Amino acid sequence: MKKTAHLHFLREPVDRVPADVVVVGFFREDRPLRGGAGRLDWRLCGQLSGMLSAGWLSGEFESAALLPGGGPIAAYRVLLLGLGDRSEFTVRRAEEVTQDAVSRCLRLGAESIALAPIGIAPDDFARHSEAVIAGLSQALLGVEADSGLDLSKSLQVRMSLTEHQMRDAKATLPELVTRFDDPQIRIGADSQDGGLQQMSLRGPRPLDPSHPDLS
Repeated sequence: MKKTAHLHFLREPVDRVPADVVVVGFFREDRPLRGGAGRLDWRLCGQLSGMLSAGWLSGEFESAALLPGGGPIAAYRVLLLGLGDRSEFTVRRAEEVTQDAVSRCLRLGAESIALAPIGIAPDDFARHSEAVIAGLSQALLGVEADSGLDLSKSLQVRMSLTEHQMRDAKATLPELVTRFDDPQIRIGADSQDGGLQQMSLRGPRPLDPSHPDLS
């Protein structure tokens, strides 16, 4: 059995997207936090900035922290990923980060993920679009090799995009999925509208406590 994923494009801010886990990344030098991490920090009244100042969070590449969501955040859990130095963020690293993010969520037992393009500037999505699909594909292939994970349910990947990114995603990702010849990934039919009101979304649910490992 193969693990499948449905990719949805949304214009909603990442903090408003219901999911089991919302994933955001931040670079080591980001002070204040930017992008999706900055928005979550604002919604949490500076909690993430406080944790950075206290040394409880790190922007080191491949570092990660799992925090509770809920309240002002629609997702049940928040997964923060360190991206290292901004100057070292390449297209290849964008693929690695996407794969890492999805793989960690799958190991947590998540059935739905909310994320903005991790580490990718709002006006640079087209150049990284192949990396996004490749990273998602590699994560799905990896979960098939893990006999302890459930392959029966399709993973819902809900991507929060700016208007510019939405245009690039619609123009590039469907063709890339076909080019990869990978039957595991499908573009959600609702992505043409890009709004939550067109999606059948259930609220966040408790994650499987038997999958606590982020390593």
